[in-house]
Amino acid sequence: MLSVSALLVILVAATSCKRNAPATIDKEITAVENSLIPSVVVEGDSIPSFNLMDRMEHYNVPGVSIAVVRNGELQWAKGYGLANTETGQEVTARTLFQAGSISKPLAALAVLKLWEQGRVDLDADVNTYLTGWKVPDT
Repeated sequence: MLSVSALLVILVAATSCKRNAPATIDKEITAVENSLIPSVVVEGDSIPSFNLMDRMEHYNVPGVSIAVVRNGELQWAKGYGLANTETGQEVTARTLFQAGSISKPLAALAVLKLWEQGRVDLDADVNTYLTGWKVPDT
C-alpha cells in the first residue's frame, strides 16, 4: 500500500508541468499504470517495474482512484478495481475514498510549498493562520 500512497503523493505534487495534449496524457496514464517502482532500491541493483493492477493484487487493495492535478487544473483521473467487493461496483474517476493517512503528507507538502513561496512562517503560531477553528492552549 505504501507504493500506491507514495505514487499518489508524487502525482499530486507534479504541479509545475504544462498541460498535456490527449495523446501525451494517454502515454502518461500508461506509464503510471505500468511503471511503479519499489519504495526502497538497493544501489547497484536493477530497478524492477510493476503494473498497478499487479501491485493492487499483491497488497490486497480492491480499488484505487488516481487524479493528476497540474497548475490547479485536473489533467486526468481514472479508477481501477472495485469500490465494493460485495456488489462488484467498480471504481470510477468519481468514486469517493476516505483520505485517511494520505492527507497528512499532502497537507505537509502544501504547507511547505506555501513556506517556499514566503506565504507562511513555519515558526509562527498556527492559530494566526486558522480562521474557522483554533488549536486550544494546552
